[in-house]
This record gives sequence, structure tokens and C-alpha cells, in this order.
Amino acid sequence: MRLPTPRTLIAALGLLLVFVSIAEAKKRYARRTGQECGHCHRNPQGGGPRNLVGLYYQANRELPPEGLGPDALQTAVDRYLEEVARAVPDVIWRYTPLAEQPEAPPPAYTAADDLTVLRRLALDLRTSLPSLRDIREVEAGGDLEAVIERYLASQDFDYTFRLYHRDLVRPRSGIFNKTPGLTKLLRARKGEAAPWRSSALRGEVAVGDCAPENVVEVSPYWKRSETVPVCRRTADARVEVDGIRCDTEEGQATGRCGCGPHLVFCWRDGDYGRVKRSMVEEGARIAMRVVHEGRPYGEILTADWTMHNGRVEHYYARLDGTLGQLTDADVYRPWRPVERGPDHAGVLTTHMYLNHFYNGRRWAQRTFESFMCHLTTPDYDLLDDHAETSLVSYRRHPEADADVNVNAGRACAACHVQLDGLSRVKDRWDNFGQYYPGVEGRAVPQTVRFMGRQVDGVRGFGEALAGSEVFADCVANQLWTHFLGRRFTPAELGERKRLVRLFDASGQDFKAMIRAIVTSDAYRAQASVKLMQREQYRRSLGRVTGVKWQVGDDDKSGFDVFYELVGGMDYRRIEERDRSPGRGHSLVQFKGAIESCAEAIDRARTRPPRERSFLQMVEDVEALPDTRTLDRVIEAWYRRILVRPVASLTEPDRARFRSLFHDVAEAHGAGEGYTAVCAAIFGSADFAVY
Repeated sequence: MRLPTPRTLIAALGLLLVFVSIAEAKKRYARRTGQECGHCHRNPQGGGPRNLVGLYYQANRELPPEGLGPDALQTAVDRYLEEVARAVPDVIWRYTPLAEQPEAPPPAYTAADDLTVLRRLALDLRTSLPSLRDIREVEAGGDLEAVIERYLASQDFDYTFRLYHRDLVRPRSGIFNKTPGLTKLLRARKGEAAPWRSSALRGEVAVGDCAPENVVEVSPYWKRSETVPVCRRTADARVEVDGIRCDTEEGQATGRCGCGPHLVFCWRDGDYGRVKRSMVEEGARIAMRVVHEGRPYGEILTADWTMHNGRVEHYYARLDGTLGQLTDADVYRPWRPVERGPDHAGVLTTHMYLNHFYNGRRWAQRTFESFMCHLTTPDYDLLDDHAETSLVSYRRHPEADADVNVNAGRACAACHVQLDGLSRVKDRWDNFGQYYPGVEGRAVPQTVRFMGRQVDGVRGFGEALAGSEVFADCVANQLWTHFLGRRFTPAELGERKRLVRLFDASGQDFKAMIRAIVTSDAYRAQASVKLMQREQYRRSLGRVTGVKWQVGDDDKSGFDVFYELVGGMDYRRIEERDRSPGRGHSLVQFKGAIESCAEAIDRARTRPPRERSFLQMVEDVEALPDTRTLDRVIEAWYRRILVRPVASLTEPDRARFRSLFHDVAEAHGAGEGYTAVCAAIFGSADFAVY
């Protein structure tokens, strides 16, 4: 048996002491008052939420006097909670202003060659390898700055930074517990040609209503360009029946309303997934409109507009209760700007953001992380520094009463000292995107102090954050991480300050920040390397070989299928895998390389060279090439895939490629030899690192 080390024993002893002290702490107050733990806590064992007696004790530091009835006790607790709710809390987190951070001597960098930088620029700005045109241009002494401008204006840039912003506000959870469709649509009979019927129609009524003579054609919201057969009562377009609105759950439950014009009051299996895929785009679409139009980047936190396509328009109308006003529902309507009210605050109050981060603390945690670059973890020193100001009331919903129970334990409070102040600004928004100015004549508090400034609600907070150094510094850190694969080092504080100053001086021009980073010495350094990510693998392989790597009967993307498999149950790897883009894994890289190359070579067998997207320099794929022809193939792939000058291909490496080709070709034919060389290049570390 392996004996524990002294360090392990010390750690175990320390952990035991922590648990003992926690247990004693829970019982200490009960002993002091001569009561059981369950006298003040909902849990008889103590800890966690307090009951009325516990809340009274929290407010007065003494138990209620004997004879105080439940009503009087409730009144005293309500008065205490209202006092807490009226207090204006601080937004508390750790941030050291740039001016207060000590600078170290700046590092020295060895510059990489222009082709290396070109490959880096293409993968970071376009999520793909540079084109042959770009390679030739740079080899001929062309200006990299001209390439940068071309990339910044490309559709590939739009694609890349939509992924970037999707990741920035990527939902890690979601909630759909409000009926997103009022009645489920079913097939009246088996078969794809069978008419649709409302699930509220059952028994003999359903059968008679769906008789062939009662079937009508309707252009449904999910495909307005076509018609589908629908049972007559299901296709009923009335908005009201006997005083009951048909675009409500109550109206739909009667089975008498039908699904309304274009069936908008009903939903099909699979709609949730389709809608969710569009929802996760909403915040990214806001950001990219800001970027494209050169607006101040902080507008992503202050805009009184959002972006909708047909899918989210239909779904949000269901959440908002405005389906009856949706006269032209069409899920294929393209993305477009949509005006919102004056309380709206860009991404922070989109249906997507409020729905996926569906309570104030989840919302605050994601806001800290996405726009302030602060990761919320238990911080006991911060809690002790703010012990007198850490108690903040909380509402699960604008109509709910204030609650402070979660602050009962020190372990909880060490996170909630950070989350609760910020969550207060969201108290008038529910998790379905609805704003409540007040409830039953009572105003819902939403004022906080942010960086010494009092702000009102999400809109006020968004405006204050958008104009702060915290936000500019976070944008610089996030872009630096995207382009260099890491946050700033202490030695790069001077560069970090320069970028923040430039961002402010440019009117928060997002592309100006990008230009400054990609032209910096750090980005162009020889040692500045990182691994490709999922989308970069997928698009680079596909662009060069002309093959979309699909697997299985459903033709799913191989990268989607196999990244899921390599994630296993390791939470950190699953978290990375779920990101779009996400980190690559070598097994998936090599499998994708082999299968994509095999398909590309197989296609080349039946096409003339000029019609191939790959292997154009070989006349007959199945004929064994002479040394010169094989070298031409190796050199062309080396230059195109690794983006390196042919002169840098060493003789030993050239000999290895030749040997690999001949070993495979002699056993399986020339086509398989080309496949082996192609897979070896795409599957190499030289391909994955850039």
C-alpha cells in the first residue's frame, strides 16, 4: 500500500479542521440561544436559508420575544427586508486600475518571417488558411497591411468574429419553462403527407375534423413559400372565440381556437432546437452590426435596438404575448435591426441573455466575465473588506419579495458579495425579457453604485460600464487572448495601456484595436504561437481539399461528432469543446486529415487536373510519378498548407515524404500514397501550431 506523503497528511488535516470549524460554527449560535438549529433554519440541521425566526435574528441579533405572533413577526421581518432593499448597494469586485499597476521592462521579440505572419493573420482574421493569391503577393514583397485591410473587409472576418462574440456571451445554461408554443402540432395520421392537427383536438372531434373533405391548405410560419395540409379547425384563423383570446394558453387549451394565421399559435417537435440556434446568434449579431458600421464598441451595452431573424421574432412574440399582432410570421426572414424601448441596454437586456442567464446572479456572473473580465470565485478577503456593506436584497422575479437568505453562510457570501450588488440592476427584468417599472404601485429598486457613481438599472449600468476603463481594458484583454492565445503578461503592461488609450482615442473603434494588435511586435514575434481551434481545422481542411468532412448516415460534420467523443466526462474539456470555436484535439485532427484527404484524392481520380480543387499538378492519380513530379506535389502542398517558402523544405523532410509515399504506393497504389502524404501534412504539429 502506498503511504500518504507528509504534504498530503497536512492538507487532509487542514481540510478536517475546516469541516470541524464549519460544523461548530453552525451549532455555536444555537448553543448561545439554547435552541436547536431548526429553530432558525428551514433545514433542521442548520445552515442554508433562514426561516422567519432566523430572519428576525439576522435583523436584530436576538431572538423574537416570547408571545410575538406570526403576523407581528412577519411584519418585523418585512420591515427589515424593505430597509435592506432601499439601501443602495455597491458593485463589488477586484480590479486594479492600470495606473496603479507596476510596470516591468518590456520584453524583446524576434520577428517571424512575413509568410508565418500571413498564416497567423489568415487563421485569426478569417478562420482559414491564406489563399494562393495572398501567398504569392507576400512572397513577391507585398505589403502585409494591405492584406490585413482586405481581410477586415471580408465575409470571412464577419464569420470569424460572429463566432468570437458568440463565445463571448455563449450560454452555458438555458431555460424554456415558459410555454414557448401554445399547442403542439401533431400529424393526424402516419406519414409525411398526413395533415397537421392541434394536439388540443382529441377523440371523435379530431377524427371528424381531419376527414379528407375537411382538410385545407395553409402556408405555415416555418415555410411560407409552400403550403401544407391542415385539419380545418386547426387552421382556424380567429384570434378570439367567445371572449377568450386564441393566442393564450387558456384559449389554446379549449381546442376551439385553432392555430391562427399561418399556424403561428402552435409549435412542432424540433422547434426548440432551431430557435435556440438562432437565439445564441442575437448578441453576436448586435456586436457585428456595431463593428461593421464603425459605431463605438460600447454600444453593445447601451443600444436601444437588437437584431432579430424570423425564428427569434416568432419565439419572442410568444414570450411577449404578442402573437396576435404577428401578421406576417416567417422563420426565414433574415437578420435585421429591431428598435426596443428606452430601458433596453444592448446585449444585456436581450431575450437571449436574460433567458439563458435566467436569474440575477447568473446574469451578474456572466456580465462580470464577458464585459469586465472578472471570474467570480469565493473571495474571503474581499468579503471581510466589505463586511458592513455586503448584505444586499435579491428578487427571483420583479414581482417576488426581497430575500437575503443566501447570505446566511460565509462560504455563500464570499461569492455573493460580488454577485448581489450587480444583480440589483436587473431586478426589474424577468428571465423572459419583460420589464416591470413597478409592481402593484411599488417601485422595484434597481439603483447601485458602480465605481463611485450611482447608476439606475441595466441601462444606467450599461452606459457607465461602456465608458469605463474596466470595459476598455477587458476588450483589450479579450482581443489579445484571441490573437496571442493568452492574456497580457506583467511585462506587457505598457502595451496593454497603449491599446486601451488607442481604443478610447479612436472612439472605441473595434477594428482599430485589431489593427494595433496584429501590427504589434508581440503578435509578429517568432515565439508567439498557439494551437488551431475547431473551426480553423474545419475550414482550413475544407478550403484546401475541397471536402466537407461528413460522417454517418445523417451527414454530420466530423468535427462535431468526434470533438464530442474526445470531450469525455472531463468538465474542462467539455467546456472547451462546446465553445464555438473550441480547442482542437490531435486525434480528431488526424482522423479529419485522413478522411478528408482520402475523399479529395478519390475525387481527383475521376476529374481532369484543371477541374480539381486539389492535386492539380498530377495528370494520372493512379500512375506512379517520377521524382520530379512527386517533388512538385510535396512542394505545392508544403507551400499551400504550411504557408512556408519551398526553400525552407529541408532535404531530410523531403526524403521522408518521398519514403512515405513510396512505402504506401507500393502496397496500395499511387492514390493511397498521395493520401498518406496529404494526411501526414494536415495531421502534423506544424499544421496545428501557428
